[in-house]
Amino acid sequence: MTLRKTILLLTLLLAGVLPCLLPSKADAQKRGNWISASYSCRNRFCLDTRNRDAVRADRAKDMIRRGLAKRKPKPFKLELKLRLRDFRGTISGSRSSAEIMSQNVIYDGFGIGETKLKFKTNSSQYPITYESETSTRDFSYTFGEDWSLTLGVSLAYSGNAKVRFLNHIYQSEKVLGSGYFVGVGLRISIFEVLLRKTSLETTFEELKRSGGVPLGKDLKLKMEKYLVGFGLSFK
Repeated sequence: MTLRKTILLLTLLLAGVLPCLLPSKADAQKRGNWISASYSCRNRFCLDTRNRDAVRADRAKDMIRRGLAKRKPKPFKLELKLRLRDFRGTISGSRSSAEIMSQNVIYDGFGIGETKLKFKTNSSQYPITYESETSTRDFSYTFGEDWSLTLGVSLAYSGNAKVRFLNHIYQSEKVLGSGYFVGVGLRISIFEVLLRKTSLETTFEELKRSGGVPLGKDLKLKMEKYLVGFGLSFK
């Protein structure tokens, strides 16, 4: 009788205590480690391992997203960095007149162009008339974007000159010369307003008249002029 009571008492104790020792399904779901009703993962080591695996998976997904973002092609943007400029100017006086035309192409700051100068003057003491036409190659560099500064040099490469004295005409096509120019510009949208100072010195050698008689002197000309110009600027 005593043995039966003892067994019954142990059975009742186990039936009441064991459910309290095991976590419920709701508690397991709150902790984020509920897998099945069998409670397959009950220790701290197992839970930590699963948390680390989840972190690694998130990191791998993040790396994949970053790699795809880097491989995404960037939108194509065309940069011309091109400027087209045109200058014109005239000089007129009682005895002298001049006409200047200059065009320049500038790419990424470096420019090349051509200037043509026509010049005519009369001597104040003698009945002598001087006429010349000169062409120069211009090389320049431009600083700045909206406000710009241009520095350049000019080298004469062709030309002709005439000296008229009474009924004689002396001519030459052998020209030497160089000069410089400095300019500033303001860009408004794609347009440019320009101001440039041009200085040029030229010498015509071996002046001869039709019979081959040399004049014996060279014709030297010097010109300085402010020119107003307009241009187009493409970024």
